[in-house]
Amino acid sequence: MTGIEWGTAPAWLSAILTGGSLLLGFYILLRDRRKEERLDASKVVAMYYPEGDEYSQASRVRVVLKNTADRPIFFPGALYGEKKGKRLRGWPCKEDVVEPGEFVEVEVPRQVEGKWVGIAGVYFHDADGCIWARDFSDFSLVRKGKPFPTRKPRRRRRAFRRVRVTAW
Repeated sequence: MTGIEWGTAPAWLSAILTGGSLLLGFYILLRDRRKEERLDASKVVAMYYPEGDEYSQASRVRVVLKNTADRPIFFPGALYGEKKGKRLRGWPCKEDVVEPGEFVEVEVPRQVEGKWVGIAGVYFHDADGCIWARDFSDFSLVRKGKPFPTRKPRRRRRAFRRVRVTAW
């Protein structure tokens, strides 16, 4: 039996460099795809303000969502949670579709089921069907799920645990 032929140093170097260039190419493709997916969702602007004086306990908080993207967004709503609880819930908007250039308002009551709640952010589906959430604590945009035909609403609530409740 003879020994194993390992090849020459130039053959090894070319194999390593070829593998590295393939990995780099796949990374660049995935990075560009993620950036393209975020493009429409990053053009959705959201803000909130309480009704009445900012120092009083307002009965409602108004959340405004404006679509500045080129494509419509679907099923917008506000995320709210209890002061001490970690679970976030969604308060849906009356309109299911927000066309480009339009805005919608969502009014969330300060008390839900007898408990004081705070506004944590907004959620919506983009034109591709991906679920997005904008956190009001740092206005970061977080992708929360796959396109809506494959997701159940009950599982979607669990995905919003990372967004923090900040507005009281």
